[in-house]
Amino acid sequence: MPYRPEDLAAALQEGDDVIFGAFEFKGIWDRESQAQDLGDSLAVMGVTETLTYATAEAPGLKKGSVLTIAGQLRTAREVRLVGDGALSMAWLEKP
Repeated sequence: MPYRPEDLAAALQEGDDVIFGAFEFKGIWDRESQAQDLGDSLAVMGVTETLTYATAEAPGLKKGSVLTIAGQLRTAREVRLVGDGALSMAWLEKP
């Protein structure tokens, strides 16, 4: 089910505190466990971390940028615009 703009605005305001350089804003920090099937009954578990945020809140955020989210240091592995570009999503990794 797609979110309405007002739903996303409310979710962002209740999100996690994010610091990127001189910018402080709220974002939705999502941590999802995933299994990769390697065949022969083997699988590797991993965690994918993403941050969804209002694009205008973090100008210049790009691959390699360092952020602090809820007190935890992370590095942006990839950054993409979402939909019309009002939101962005960053895939994260621990530095």
